[in-house]
Amino acid sequence: MNKYQSQFIKIMEGLAYRFSMWDVFNDFCSMAAWNLRQAFYPKEAAEVFKRLDEKYNQEQISQFAQAFICVVESLEAGYGDFLGECYMAMELGKSQIGQFFTPYPVCKVMAKSTLDSDIESKLNTCGYMTICDPACGAGATLIATVDIAREQGLNPSENLLLYATDIDLLATHMCYIQLSLCGVAALVTHGDTLRMETWSQYLTPVWFINNWQVKYDTMKMLNALKLVFQGENDNVAIVDQSEDVENPDNQETHEVEINMAETPKAGQMAFDFMFEREAV
Repeated sequence: MNKYQSQFIKIMEGLAYRFSMWDVFNDFCSMAAWNLRQAFYPKEAAEVFKRLDEKYNQEQISQFAQAFICVVESLEAGYGDFLGECYMAMELGKSQIGQFFTPYPVCKVMAKSTLDSDIESKLNTCGYMTICDPACGAGATLIATVDIAREQGLNPSENLLLYATDIDLLATHMCYIQLSLCGVAALVTHGDTLRMETWSQYLTPVWFINNWQVKYDTMKMLNALKLVFQGENDNVAIVDQSEDVENPDNQETHEVEINMAETPKAGQMAFDFMFEREAV
């Protein structure tokens, strides 16, 4: 545990005289996550802030701000699962759902094996890599992936698109905070991967700042074209719904609708850590 984590836990303990430690930590993570995403989801953020303003006074909220500074400074000093480690150190894990956060060194080993030596060819193919964690916890494995990517000379903000899902809402808040501060595009989902259920999902700021929607839509179109031209039926045409496509030979064709406006549904993803995973 580093000095920032020690200071963070001390702040949490100082605020836990009216509420339980779990309540204080949960409210901190909720406040921090919504502060990071409020520019993109303003209505929902306002409702959360109103609830927390009624629960805490200004001095206590100021302490939350100091705790957030600890998170920022720690991640600036070096990557790691700051919030996950604090969560486990404060013994807040939920044993009833088998909650245990993987140690960060183990996550780095896993990430290194995922980011293999063939990275360049994969980047040349589609320009970025997608990594999926269907039980993300506080995001340690994905943070480790960002860490390894930087060590290998990549720019995670441009070269990585991360998908994170967890059944625990607090875990998704922790993951969202840390991936946002790591400066990477990610879709963080509160849902049950096994049951294919999605309850809420939010994109990190880098998705909007670096205009990832255009990159995602472009790759989705190229994947659709690839599926068409690699199909068994050679007589396949892509039909633009806005106008008719001529078929001079009167051959039978199959219409393929490409919906470019859809947001990826990370709650409906497969158990894989493969590159170029097709978004569902």
